[in-house]
Amino acid sequence: MRQLSFKVVYKDNDDVCKDTIERYRFLFPKNIDKKIAEDEIREKLFSYCSCEHDCCGHFTGGVIKTIKVKAREYVVYAKYARNY
Repeated sequence: MRQLSFKVVYKDNDDVCKDTIERYRFLFPKNIDKKIAEDEIREKLFSYCSCEHDCCGHFTGGVIKTIKVKAREYVVYAKYARNY
C-alpha cells in the first residue's frame, strides 16, 4: 500500500472540539481483495487513546468512508477529534 496524497478537508477551530476530517488516497498492488485493502486502510488510520483518564487531549478516530476509485486506488475519509 502506498499513500498518494493527503489533505485536511475540514478543521474545526473551536478550542473545545478540534474536529478534523482528512482525505487520503492510497494505491494498492494489483489483484488485491477489497476486504483486505479496507482492513489495511482501517489499521493504518485508526487512532485511539489508552490514557487512564478522560480529557487528555489526544486525538482519537478513524475511517468514516472508503471509496474505490479505480481498480487499485482508494479514496478514504477519516475523522479525528480530541479527547475532551
